Amino acid sequence: MRDPPDATPSPVPRRRLWPVLLLGAGVLVVGLNVYQQRQAAKLATSATASAGVLQVSASASGSAPAPWPAPAASSVAPAAEPTWGQAGEAAARVSRAASAALATARSVTGLGPQPAAETVLDLCGIGRLTMRAPAATGPDATWETLPLPLGVYARQQAWPQVLAAMDDTAQPDRVRAAAQVLRASGMLHAEATPVPAAPAPVAETAAATRALARLARRSDDATVMSWALAVCSRQTQASADCKRISARDLSRLAPDDAQSWLAVAAMPGLPNAEQELALQKAGQAARFGGQDQQLPLALDSAWPTELPGYLRPEFLVAALGVELGLGLPFLQTTAAMCGRDALQTDGRRASCEAMARQMQAHGRTLLTAGLAHGLGQRLGWPEAELAAMAEESKSLFQAVPQTAEVDQPYACDAVEDTRQWFQAIARDGELAELRRRRAISNTTPKPAPNRP
Repeated sequence: MRDPPDATPSPVPRRRLWPVLLLGAGVLVVGLNVYQQRQAAKLATSATASAGVLQVSASASGSAPAPWPAPAASSVAPAAEPTWGQAGEAAARVSRAASAALATARSVTGLGPQPAAETVLDLCGIGRLTMRAPAATGPDATWETLPLPLGVYARQQAWPQVLAAMDDTAQPDRVRAAAQVLRASGMLHAEATPVPAAPAPVAETAAATRALARLARRSDDATVMSWALAVCSRQTQASADCKRISARDLSRLAPDDAQSWLAVAAMPGLPNAEQELALQKAGQAARFGGQDQQLPLALDSAWPTELPGYLRPEFLVAALGVELGLGLPFLQTTAAMCGRDALQTDGRRASCEAMARQMQAHGRTLLTAGLAHGLGQRLGWPEAELAAMAEESKSLFQAVPQTAEVDQPYACDAVEDTRQWFQAIARDGELAELRRRRAISNTTPKPAPNRP
């Protein structure tokens, strides 16, 4: 029997430098705080808005397909000039002479067009190259830092190699599952399609979704199951493979993770008593979000050695963007279960209080910290405590490493720093790594200012 057609996930667009994408995550924290103030009845509208925030934040980081730059003047074929003996010969020669005279006059007075600014980039795996600097503003502005052959075209050619390496049967379940997540996201289609991008082909995303669900059903990896549930939830009609997995499978694989029980509590049609029990287990769990931010690490572990290293951070950012998009509906559903109406009952209020404290104590990401803050506001936590939470989130966000502060963001040292960042947040969590970096920054002596 043929499975019903899957919904076409929105294609995940291209991305730019990774710290700006993390800035988008900060925007989402603010958005989730605001979201906590709304009634549960408005959640559907809020979900759409939050998804839009993610798209905007991804676009600000270059995740959206960058406008294809107009060809340089030197690449435009000149108009055919009149040849000797034609009627327009004299007029054309006079016009050219006048233009040359005007250009000379402007050059002498400093008004002539300046040569395009150049920049020298150290590209890991290639070397140092001198190229025209991208325009910061104006019609030619683009988030693409690199020329098309080194940027867009290079990524288009590299994606199949990366996914083929991830598909290798020798790879762990998580790495092979990550390849299907990326396919289902529409990432490859977004990279290969000029603006405006058409939706990713339904058949391709549907096949990847079914393959991911089948892999999750056979695997004992909770992260694989969480990805499969998130990708399957984007279907308007669940395929047969997606129907064979559920949040109960996740709670079986990771019973000590609060997110597993929150996923169970969010199951459609779950009786109230079972939902309350799942919420209570979420509040008592030993950890929160052990499956968060694992997709970039899975991609990085299978990176083909024959590809130039400067592309590596670009792909890690793409994976993070995909994972952020998958996690938003879960966070919104979590907030919905603790809406103002639900908090009117004593049992639900106690469960939501425990869940918010769980997020506060064991959350791994800035997004989770923002959600805990919003729930705390709804639950009436002391203003001093809420202010301290907000201040910490602000200071942690300032500890996010900024590529803008690196002279050569594509050099091998910078690439390795980026890899270490993604490894750290996958291992210890984003909040723990940011706290560690903030502590180092606070103990590092600041250089004395130069005085005349």
